[in-house]
Amino acid sequence: MAQVDTLIVGQGLAGSILAWMLMQRGQRVVVVDAALYPSASRCAAGIVNPLSGPRLAKTAGFETRWRVAARVYGDLSLQLGKPFWNEIPLLRVLRSDNERQMLEQRRSEANYRPYIDTIMGSGRTGLPIDDPFGSVALKNAGYVDTAALLGVLRAYLKTHDSLVETSFVYEHLKTSGSDAWDWHGISATQVIFCEGYGVSANPWFHTLPLQPVAGEVLTLETGAELPRQIINKGHWLLPLNDRACRVGATYAWGWQRLEPTGRAREELLAALSALWRIDLTPRVVAHCIGARVGTTDKSPLLGRHPRRPALLVFNGFGSKGASSIPYFAERMVQHLLDAKPLPAEADISRCAAL
Repeated sequence: MAQVDTLIVGQGLAGSILAWMLMQRGQRVVVVDAALYPSASRCAAGIVNPLSGPRLAKTAGFETRWRVAARVYGDLSLQLGKPFWNEIPLLRVLRSDNERQMLEQRRSEANYRPYIDTIMGSGRTGLPIDDPFGSVALKNAGYVDTAALLGVLRAYLKTHDSLVETSFVYEHLKTSGSDAWDWHGISATQVIFCEGYGVSANPWFHTLPLQPVAGEVLTLETGAELPRQIINKGHWLLPLNDRACRVGATYAWGWQRLEPTGRAREELLAALSALWRIDLTPRVVAHCIGARVGTTDKSPLLGRHPRRPALLVFNGFGSKGASSIPYFAERMVQHLLDAKPLPAEADISRCAAL
């Protein structure tokens, strides 16, 4: 039987980065992933946005998470030989007088000023966009090319004989009576579940306070030139080059099947049309859907099962995975290998449901 330190279930952004970090520390890792079901990581734009929502709120700890994300994605680019991280401006188009007033308040707060670059009145961006309440250019923004990163990391795992491409059946995971868990000829000291939305069927962790939301994204080719910046007006536009972009995302709760819908397609095309004052003549070249897994208290889920300490979860990053996963993956590795405590706000010991 093959002996490994860690068996990871799921090769989305969370499982991939965690596996890579553990392998950098000399750990023997195997990742199980079939890549058959719609994945939030593979559909996601990977946007890192310092101020979000109608209140232009900054995520707690964003400064640290930004620094760690930039370093980790930079290290991945150097080791794997392909750039994944793109730091580009983000233009937030204000949608109401309330948002404009909130922006003025944020500009007066010391911990928000580093992220606010230029506030512009209506029609002052130099772009043919509809912005009756004005816009603001935000700093410390960008995106990670998640699809490219996951593809290269998948190849990396294969090269190191660390990927098993099959569906994970929970009933096939057995405890050997010691501290190890056995799965199809692999004996692992610990098993970490990073299966995203799949955690809702996990027999050990399905009672965690999950809040899954389906989101759809379009990839478009356009007949007009696009600016080299992310634009957010409720929906976001992410330029891929001067004639192609991604537009997203929708939010849907209580869906029946994870399949792209005509309603979401029309919503996103309508949002694009409402943003631009010129006809971009967009052509849809791809349409994807994924289920983001957030939590009811807006904090991720990390840690050990209280009665099965060799079983762990690393999940619940919602729409902020691109910025937060590198930071929490580092903390998870430090917990596993250096016996350091997990961040209290993310530790599943806070959850009474288990």
